[in-house]
Amino acid sequence: MQNQLTMEKILSENSSTQLNGWVQEHVLGWIAWAEQRKDYISITFQKPGEREPYRIYKDWESMKERYTVIPYSQIDIYQHAVYGDGEFSTNIAATWQVEERFHEPRLRARYTNQLKKIMLSSKGECDTYDMIHASPADRCKAAIMTVLNL
Repeated sequence: MQNQLTMEKILSENSSTQLNGWVQEHVLGWIAWAEQRKDYISITFQKPGEREPYRIYKDWESMKERYTVIPYSQIDIYQHAVYGDGEFSTNIAATWQVEERFHEPRLRARYTNQLKKIMLSSKGECDTYDMIHASPADRCKAAIMTVLNL
């Protein structure tokens, strides 16, 4: 059973690791793959349009057995070696990559309204200056809530 994200859960999340995972899964559509190595499990991400990670090997058919899709909720940074995840909630340049997903006018308007709601709830006010200087974490929260229609 999949854990449902709510607006309250998203707004209260302070972990950059968790926010980044939600952005990767829900906004960017990345697929997490677990690769069983000798004594640990490695997590890599397949971005839309990319081939499965095991296909980089010449003998990919035999390597395929080592890979399985893993739900984001099961990734544990203390048990898995995670490679290639983004810094979306802490790095503004990475956050801009997320915001580029909202180029369609109606979607961009929904995103902007979500960001404004977040700013209003945290600061009690929100003008153009506040929107321009919104934190990467707040921008990620707005993006997640936009794509989930919360």
